[in-house]
Amino acid sequence: MFAAGLFAKGVHEFREFFEIEWSVVAAEVWNITSGPLAEGATLHDFLKGIFGLSPRPEQIRVATYLAYLIPVTALFYRKAPEATAPTKARERVGATS
Repeated sequence: MFAAGLFAKGVHEFREFFEIEWSVVAAEVWNITSGPLAEGATLHDFLKGIFGLSPRPEQIRVATYLAYLIPVTALFYRKAPEATAPTKARERVGATS
């Protein structure tokens, strides 16, 4: 989640640098103005520092976050490949050594 936040923040900064303001890219997804996730709250500051949480993320930032997080999480939780049983040829080579 930390790396996904860094990647999303990087794309956000890239969008701002090149002044890309298309509505599909730059439109806000949500706007949190009060509660523990609003700017200035302790929980918000913690989540912003660790995971890149923004109270007003634009669509490209949310899409980038999910585009990174979903495949990486799937790779992280995939099953490890099964160890193959030794073949008779490998057993013979090991026995003669």
